[in-house]
Amino acid sequence: MKIAVITFSPQGAVLAQRLRALLPACRLFFHESMPDTAGAERFKTVMSLTRRVFPVVKGIIYIGPCGIAVRAVAGCIK
Repeated sequence: MKIAVITFSPQGAVLAQRLRALLPACRLFFHESMPDTAGAERFKTVMSLTRRVFPVVKGIIYIGPCGIAVRAVAGCIK
């Protein structure tokens, strides 16, 4: 996995699907509260997901509030 695309909303899922068409090496992660969307992995908390994928990806794209992304990454940066 080279790029993780993480989103929390149905609108974000639409954008994430468009990104996957442009970046075939990316993996999609959708919050568990969203309706099922084919081809995406589900996650419960963005903090635990970020800790899991941070060491194994080249990049993370968050589609959602900036504050959530900053808090999720903060614990992974040294």
